[in-house]
Amino acid sequence: MQDLLGQKLEDVEEPSRELTVEEVLEIAIRLQQDDRLAEADAVYGQILAAAPDHPRALHYAGVLAHQLGRSGDGIALMEKSLAAVPDRADWYNNLGIVLQECGRLDDAVGAYHRAIALDPGTYFIHPVNNGSFPMAGDFQVVVTEGEVAELREEVAGLRQVVEEFKKQFE
Repeated sequence: MQDLLGQKLEDVEEPSRELTVEEVLEIAIRLQQDDRLAEADAVYGQILAAAPDHPRALHYAGVLAHQLGRSGDGIALMEKSLAAVPDRADWYNNLGIVLQECGRLDDAVGAYHRAIALDPGTYFIHPVNNGSFPMAGDFQVVVTEGEVAELREEVAGLRQVVEEFKKQFE
């Protein structure tokens, strides 16, 4: 798959060997994370030309399509990835975010419900009002149980510091 990258990417350690789809995908993801969206888009396009049903490539290309203003294409790609790998809570959460940003609130709620059903400990968006959805767009950000435990430890440490500080003035 060396032809997928051309000569532009200097971070390939062994340019003489053929790269795997996964290696090229990691490069595309890094480009996307580095806000080099046009380059990432080109690499995803090449990956999907070579492996049109690759679930991870479909998903992240879908996220990128939304970032580039092609939300309809992005949603279609993300839905295709989830049809192939229906057990990814994080992908359903991403789809929910895109749907919500597109104003498709009922569909977003469905995606969020699916994410929560698959893995309640790792979702990022959670409905307010005790799990009901009186207004489809009414969401808040929550943290995972592990993050809550870390915050509790930090608060306990801060309380101890405050108590020691108070003792200095007694």
